[in-house]
Amino acid sequence: GEVWYNSTTGTLRSLLVSEAWASGAPLIQTRGQITMFGSQTSSVAAGGSGPGATMYNDTEEYNGSGWSVGGDLNTTREGSHGAGVLTAGVIVGGFIEPTTYSSDVEEYDGSTWTSVTSTPYAVNNVGAFGTQAASMFAGGDPGSKTTTLEYDGTNWTAGGALSTGRAQQGGACLAPLSAGLIWGGTPLSTATETYDGTSWTAGNVLPAGVQFGGGAGTQTAALSFGNFSGPTTITTATTKYDGTSWTAAPALGISQARSQGSGSQTAALLA
Repeated sequence: GEVWYNSTTGTLRSLLVSEAWASGAPLIQTRGQITMFGSQTSSVAAGGSGPGATMYNDTEEYNGSGWSVGGDLNTTREGSHGAGVLTAGVIVGGFIEPTTYSSDVEEYDGSTWTSVTSTPYAVNNVGAFGTQAASMFAGGDPGSKTTTLEYDGTNWTAGGALSTGRAQQGGACLAPLSAGLIWGGTPLSTATETYDGTSWTAGNVLPAGVQFGGGAGTQTAALSFGNFSGPTTITTATTKYDGTSWTAAPALGISQARSQGSGSQTAALLA
């Protein structure tokens, strides 16, 4: 922050800005490539994988202080992505070891997962944002796709194509369908794109390429964290977006990647 002293009146004035990452309660089950959605104090983490290609269908719910067990996924998988809130969420696609991409879609009501209409094609590690009844899933593997899919709670339709094909990108998870944001991805990218409900528009680039990272926030107030900065380099770097430009934010306390996020720019969660 900054402090000013008025020598005439003898008064002090200050502008103090405080932002930092803090350690929270650990997940019950250690794993990576989980799906996350919700807010910092009401979030869902589901699926994922551990050492030796162990796959999980576990769901955990976070209340701002600790994790509790939720309902199991119907399809065990890693690398799926989700949108919505704890009591009304949806997850899409993923990867089933050793070689299968998934088109399975499930909705969560706060206790139970229900299998619903599958995506038109199998996909893994997409960008995601929106609500259970109005969400967007963009890019993904195999092939670092440019295609996007919109979900209305029942049906899937094609959305506008990305300018840059990518997978493993970050996304502003609390953004609505009509004001979305994704960034980075594989191949290692600095590209940012915004969505208006119909088409994608290129935005200002990230300071450095990132992939396999987490994201939080909205189109005009987003946070990128928990990334690879290269094929094998995990970073502590955090950057924030104001709707126009990316700037550095306080670093993570420990290097992390393949970790999704939830929440807002000022109240984010990484697990």
